Amino acid sequence: MENSVKKTFWQEEGSALVTVLFIAVIFSTTLLILLSLLQQHSIFLHRKASFLAAKYQAEGGLFKALDYLNNLPQSEYPFQSDTLTIQLSGKDSAVSTYRIWGGYLSLTSSTEKRNVRYDFSTLAGRDEANWQQYALLLNPENFSLTVTGDTRLAGDVITGPAGVRKAAFRGRPYSGNQPVYGKIIKTGQDLRPIPNRQYLDRLYHHFRWQFTGKKIPALETVIEKNSLQVDLNKNGRAGIYFATAQLLQLRPWQIRGPGTIILTEPLSLDHPIQFLQQANLLSRASILLGNAVELRKALVYSEQEIVLNNSQQFNGQLFSETAITLDNTQTSSPSLVTVYAKNGNANLKIKNHSRVDGSLFFLHQDSSLAGGYSNGKIYIESTAHIDGLVYSDHLLTLEGSVAGTVITDRFHFYYSPTDYFNWINGGKIIRAERKRNFPMPLFFKQKTNKLVALNHE
Repeated sequence: MENSVKKTFWQEEGSALVTVLFIAVIFSTTLLILLSLLQQHSIFLHRKASFLAAKYQAEGGLFKALDYLNNLPQSEYPFQSDTLTIQLSGKDSAVSTYRIWGGYLSLTSSTEKRNVRYDFSTLAGRDEANWQQYALLLNPENFSLTVTGDTRLAGDVITGPAGVRKAAFRGRPYSGNQPVYGKIIKTGQDLRPIPNRQYLDRLYHHFRWQFTGKKIPALETVIEKNSLQVDLNKNGRAGIYFATAQLLQLRPWQIRGPGTIILTEPLSLDHPIQFLQQANLLSRASILLGNAVELRKALVYSEQEIVLNNSQQFNGQLFSETAITLDNTQTSSPSLVTVYAKNGNANLKIKNHSRVDGSLFFLHQDSSLAGGYSNGKIYIESTAHIDGLVYSDHLLTLEGSVAGTVITDRFHFYYSPTDYFNWINGGKIIRAERKRNFPMPLFFKQKTNKLVALNHE
């Protein structure tokens, strides 16, 4: 019996020891896990603090860079990236790069805090000007503005001494109660903002210059085998590459900038292809882009015609010297559409159910054609809508609607066999319906308005 008791004792003691050891292992493991979690959480908090500090410094660096650029003559803004070191508080600093990208400045501010890097990017334009409070500004030298049909002008308008009158057209009277639902400001002074043709000349010269390189590498040199991703900034510098229409039509490429693709032949794209992150597409010939083409923060230039047909995915800038047509196309802010006409037969057409959120510009390279003997014009069809600015230095046919500001030499429409100059038949300008305030491109001579950020990421 004594042996039996001893055996039981040792069994229970051994079992208790195993239990204690097991509990100790569990406790130690749990403690290690908790310590590991606390360490990871501490690392996360430190990285988060570093991230927020880097972000704050990058933002501060960007806005200080804008202050610096506000004091720099606009003629000195570069097309190739320039670098500026911004001194912040203490020993902290930010590195800002800036360059002209189409009608705006492209800026990136970079900082690093405890091995955490943050890049803050934006486009910058000129802050809102006083003239943007008006619905319409006209050349005061022309005769009276005539409104007819279902035309509506809602907002203050600036005209010549002859003012605005309402009239019947082909037996149909004007349907409104008054010609303008707002103030009519009659003046002999031309209060339209003056376009900066020096800037536009530089910009279009830069477009053309990119075709003149003697040894432009082929786009294939940055296309990796079996990849649809094309990085135009592969070596950390925006490159210029030559491509054929056949290559771009070959596959559903995703092309990222910053960088430039140039062509010398007509291009027609109607398959899934993306141009992203300041990818530039430049051509000496016509460009037709269908509804499967996606342009996000992209720029397209052609010496000839550009057509966007049924495009629902456009955010960027279009430039032509001949013609641009948006047909049933939707654009998002801050889109910029510009015809800088090399002759008197150019045009900019907004057709069908197109919606443009941004700015339309039609300007002549030869300023003597502005308001002179030219057929150049903007044409906005009855079902089209613009949210922003419409600027023509010559003619404007307005049948659709504008929520924002219109600036033109004079209006025009044709009804066989007669041209009606400075008549609006059915068009609408509703200043108060503009969705938002937005900065202007660098297209005007007045520099009283400071540079401001359009967007950031």
